[in-house]
Amino acid sequence: MKHVARAFLLAAVVLTLGGHRDALADRCKPDGRTCRTNQSCCSRLCAKAPTAKFGVCCTPDCTGNVCGDDGCGGSCGECTCHSDPAAGCTGSCPGTGEACVLLGSGSCGCGTSVCYRCYLTVDNLCLSGTGCSPNGPDCGVPNELCLPDRCPGAVECPGSVPGCGTLLLTWGVPGGTANGELSRPTDVATDASGNVYVFDADNHRIQKFDASGTFLTTWGSVGRGNGQFGNNIGVATDRSGNVYVADTDYNRIQKFDSTGTFLTTWGSVGSGNGQFTGPEGVATDGSGNVYVADGPPNDRIQKFDANGTFLTTWGSFGSGNGQLSKPRGVATDGSGNVYVADGGNDRIQKFDANGTFLTTWGTAGSGTGQFNLADGVATDGSGNVYVADADNNRIQKFDSTGTFLTTWGSFGSGTGQFADPFGVATDGSGNVYVADFRNNRIQKFDSTGTFLTTWGSARAVGEFNGAFGVATDGSGNVYVADAGNNRIQKFDSTGTFLTTWGSFGSGDGQFDLLGGVATDGSGNVYVADFRNNRIQKFDSTGTFLTTWGTGGSGTGQFNFPGGVATDGSGNVYVADTDNNRIQKFDSTGTFLTTWGTAGSGTGQLAGPIGVATDGSGSVYVADRVNNRIQKFDSRGTFLTTWGSFGSGTGQFSFPSGVATDGSGNVYVADNFNSRIQKFDASGTFLAAWGSPRPGGVATDGVGNVYVTADIGVLKFACP
Repeated sequence: MKHVARAFLLAAVVLTLGGHRDALADRCKPDGRTCRTNQSCCSRLCAKAPTAKFGVCCTPDCTGNVCGDDGCGGSCGECTCHSDPAAGCTGSCPGTGEACVLLGSGSCGCGTSVCYRCYLTVDNLCLSGTGCSPNGPDCGVPNELCLPDRCPGAVECPGSVPGCGTLLLTWGVPGGTANGELSRPTDVATDASGNVYVFDADNHRIQKFDASGTFLTTWGSVGRGNGQFGNNIGVATDRSGNVYVADTDYNRIQKFDSTGTFLTTWGSVGSGNGQFTGPEGVATDGSGNVYVADGPPNDRIQKFDANGTFLTTWGSFGSGNGQLSKPRGVATDGSGNVYVADGGNDRIQKFDANGTFLTTWGTAGSGTGQFNLADGVATDGSGNVYVADADNNRIQKFDSTGTFLTTWGSFGSGTGQFADPFGVATDGSGNVYVADFRNNRIQKFDSTGTFLTTWGSARAVGEFNGAFGVATDGSGNVYVADAGNNRIQKFDSTGTFLTTWGSFGSGDGQFDLLGGVATDGSGNVYVADFRNNRIQKFDSTGTFLTTWGTGGSGTGQFNFPGGVATDGSGNVYVADTDNNRIQKFDSTGTFLTTWGTAGSGTGQLAGPIGVATDGSGSVYVADRVNNRIQKFDSRGTFLTTWGSFGSGTGQFSFPSGVATDGSGNVYVADNFNSRIQKFDASGTFLAAWGSPRPGGVATDGVGNVYVTADIGVLKFACP
């Protein structure tokens, strides 16, 4: 989803800049002259923004309209407002020195900032956020998806209620920041010596490891300078050990030696030869030529020599042979053929080194040889082709003609599982490296898909590797199931870290992939230990108290329990996910009752993963695969249900979490729709707001809503 979001935002920025460019002459010729570089425009002058490719057209009221490439030059004097895709609306107003703000028109200037709800549509999903200072960090959920300069004139998401879903606080990072730790790796490459290079996207850096995952060196930081990066996608090496990075946000290729020393760069935004619009993939061939997957709206491959000299290009938008739609990855083989992951068309296309079309394979779907966002592509010494089938969470292997050979992977955070594998690479020994984006790690396999090793996941306190379950206690403390790190982390209501417990294993206090977490009135903590098929109970400090459950389908047994909740009497309800039922126990683990069978009828369940209770003892179940909420009384008697598959209000796309508040309202983590929905106790829709891929949801006693999401833990207000 990150690629799609970035592509959408990039297109919006390009269109905005294009619109300003077309109107530039009218704004900048009050005396009848057309403004050109280094020419004065009387009272309207353009100046180069210090950190932007585009300048600022300074009108008398300093509204800061954006200049085009053919904009006027000179000095703006005291008018220093400017909008930058990375930094947002910055600068000071003349005379007053007040900070420039985003105005209601979407321009960056002087005046009163507009309070709005950002609204972006990404694959028909509504992502939103609120902010009364649109040029500040509180505008957007998350910031990278809703920067103020990227959603001018924003409107409300369908069903939005002013004040509901206001972001109060966020903490934690989805990955780590230390050397060797990764936060959303987007691509991976190897060199002739077997070293591994990873683009660590959230940390805006390249990290270099040996073949076993031992950290060697790193370089890069956020910015536009040489050796700095935006949100990048692609990385490749050549036979001399040089490293090429597709600097997606800044429309350029950067070249480094193997130690990270900057060598050269080329590219700018545009559709001319050597220009780019969001390049995402980069590859080299045996002759040192460089191939770049140039994203929409260019939708093409560009070929350069090793110094960045343009050689040729091919492709245009479309679905015919040789046409491309959102080209993601590019790779070459020993014969000089070029393979393109044609993401928007869910296929691989093969060309010769000059761009002549040779063959194609793949259609949209989840069957063998089908793709759901073909993202990364790589070849090995035998000519086999490996494809990172991102949204199917797997690697597929083909021969050079597109004949299917094998596949491996499924959704999850276990070894051999993936959560959006974006990049894939091979080494000289035939090993396969996968950039496991949302699991914040690299996984290494042999050529048949046998797991070998992994590295990169975050371990520091306050960092998460797949935060999923979340719960609060009577004192306002927040407990987070840090699933991939197999631990519980405890914070106060401001996000200050308090304590942690747990490690990988099957002993008392150990976990094998955490699901839901819940607390009771005494402050005890219950954890759904997913792959150990049990519930574990702790006191509020993490001291182990008891456990129950084994794998199976009998009473008191579990088949991957995903959720857990308690009621006012201390009873414990477990969403027994793969057994498609709810089981009820007392606080010691004694079995009381169960209900639910597999199906879509009333009272039947399909992959229930979230469960919650209210003050009246009613039980709410996130019936994930059936895309609905079901409500039962405490004995399992069916009461009501609501929801269906879709993105409209009251519809769901794989709801993963459910919670209630003291007023009996129900909150649902609508996972694939990237939002939280709020209902009353009968299922009447009340409000909705954006949260990127929410996993768990919880409330406290004062109206706050806590959500585990891709970017960590988010705290919202919804009065």
